[in-house]
Amino acid sequence: MTIIGAYLLIDVKTGKFYVGSSGDIEARIKRHLFDLNKNQHHCHGLQKLWWENKALSRSYIPTNTREDAYVVEAELLDRYKDSDLLLNIGLGVKGGDNLTRNINREKIIAKITESVRSRMSYMSATERKILFGKLGKRNGMWGKTHSAEARAKIAKANLGRPSPLLGLKKNLSPEMRKRISDKAKKRIGALNPFFNKKHSVETRRRLSELAKAAARTPPNAKKVKIDDTVYNSATEAARKLNVSPGLILYKVKSEKEKYTNYRFVT
Repeated sequence: MTIIGAYLLIDVKTGKFYVGSSGDIEARIKRHLFDLNKNQHHCHGLQKLWWENKALSRSYIPTNTREDAYVVEAELLDRYKDSDLLLNIGLGVKGGDNLTRNINREKIIAKITESVRSRMSYMSATERKILFGKLGKRNGMWGKTHSAEARAKIAKANLGRPSPLLGLKKNLSPEMRKRISDKAKKRIGALNPFFNKKHSVETRRRLSELAKAAARTPPNAKKVKIDDTVYNSATEAARKLNVSPGLILYKVKSEKEKYTNYRFVT
């Protein structure tokens, strides 16, 4: 009779166990034993205990369907994922995870990293872009645009989030700066991603406004908070409120009670 469900292979001497599931538990366990005897089992911990003790007990949790067996297996893996008794090297129930709890995890990652870097070193930037970039119809957003609602959610999620490049420039070594500079000098003509393109009128207007705002704000400017609004400087606040910067500074520095809503932001 074929038994569907989850199962545990338990080392009798240590109590450590391996969790799995199958549409035919007996056949699956026979395969485990075959691999263990051939010293080819993917689970290093189970293989080691097999050669030391060769004493495995079995525990079955029968289910009605294969999908139910996956659910039981997942629950067992989640329950014991932080336990030293669990021998499984992965936490996936449908294969593909041979790394999460692998005792050689760091070595495997280092080997994969070295292999990828070696392969990438022989490829040009264009080749890497073609091979790994999701260009044209390979891009999930090909022929689509985000809705106004989606754009608003993305903007809200990124609002206030520090740039991943924050502080990077000042921490770059001279050698790295030179490498970046040399690489940038080669991006001319057709190699420049903006080759034969022009900014739209609207984009040029926005860039101009940003440049003017940056030029108007001196590096030693202090932020000013008026009511619940924060301005980058007294000048900016004056411009937005259509008053003189002197008046803003007077109210900020004033000790009068009626101007307590004008303050520098520290």
